[in-house]
Amino acid sequence: MMIKRNLSSLEIVHHVDGNGLNNEPGNLSVMTKKKHSQCHLSLSQCVGRLVKMGAVGFENGIYYAKER
Repeated sequence: MMIKRNLSSLEIVHHVDGNGLNNEPGNLSVMTKKKHSQCHLSLSQCVGRLVKMGAVGFENGIYYAKER
């Protein structure tokens, strides 16, 4: 993703899939550092709900999608 400007000191580029090496345009989102913190908090909450629903498992320190 090219925004054709420098990031401000309050901005960060978020990697949507969590892979910091995946710089495909659709995987990148520019947001404020505050919004980025909120984004990661919402991800943690979402994973927690998915674990409770049984859609995601956790074993040996790794989260994984359960087969349906």
